[in-house]
Amino acid sequence: MCGILFRLSQNLLNDKQQIWKNLIENVSKRGPDFQKEITLQTIKKQNLNFYSSILNLRGDKNHPTAQPLEDNAENLLMFNGEIFDGVNVANNENDAFKLSVELSNVNGNKNKSNISDYVEVMGRVRGPFSFLFLHKKLNFLLFGRDVLGRRSLLWNLNELKNNESDEFLITSVGTEGSKYQEVPANGFYCLDLNGLDYFVYVQEEQQNQGAYSYVLPRLNQLLPEGMELRYVGREALCAPAVGVSSVHKKEQAWVIDTAFA
Repeated sequence: MCGILFRLSQNLLNDKQQIWKNLIENVSKRGPDFQKEITLQTIKKQNLNFYSSILNLRGDKNHPTAQPLEDNAENLLMFNGEIFDGVNVANNENDAFKLSVELSNVNGNKNKSNISDYVEVMGRVRGPFSFLFLHKKLNFLLFGRDVLGRRSLLWNLNELKNNESDEFLITSVGTEGSKYQEVPANGFYCLDLNGLDYFVYVQEEQQNQGAYSYVLPRLNQLLPEGMELRYVGREALCAPAVGVSSVHKKEQAWVIDTAFA
């Protein structure tokens, strides 16, 4: 069990520091072996705080694998979970470290990478997990949980919607009285740090057959004022699938490419 904590804010107001300290205290209890914080600033002068606590169960028992993990391209990874399959992890290796290597290799294996390449890596992971990944060059934040939601990950969209907060938080555990909700385990979420004015909802099912119509009114209630929800997926269809493999593959490729364009 490890702890993940992230904050995006325009400024570090003193009245918000106590909330951050309380969250750090709670997240630290999930990982007593090692704690680390990294602070960055985006090109739009937004402050990014990454804090992680580690309970070292895999890898070198005497030397915990520190998180956030930072690769040679200054990308950051925070991972809480276990990898059973999809990424090759030996018995004496650390899951988070091997996953960081896999994500780093995306750049090395292609002349030009895009967000969908990193989604593909995370989509291969089999096991319970939650994660947060920052790509420094492409300036995006990718986060989410496994499809069964077996690892906790919360966000404070309700507080943003109700103008009760001016900072965006993602955390493994909340504080007493907080109004955080679990990040839906229906896919991975991407935050474009180049322009924070919309969220993208993505599903591979037809628009009238997946979860979209069910979650749409709820997501609209949670979105902060001025934020737009964009749908990316197949158009409504009376059949459960197009029935032609080649067409299905083209549609799937379009969904992924459009979602992260």
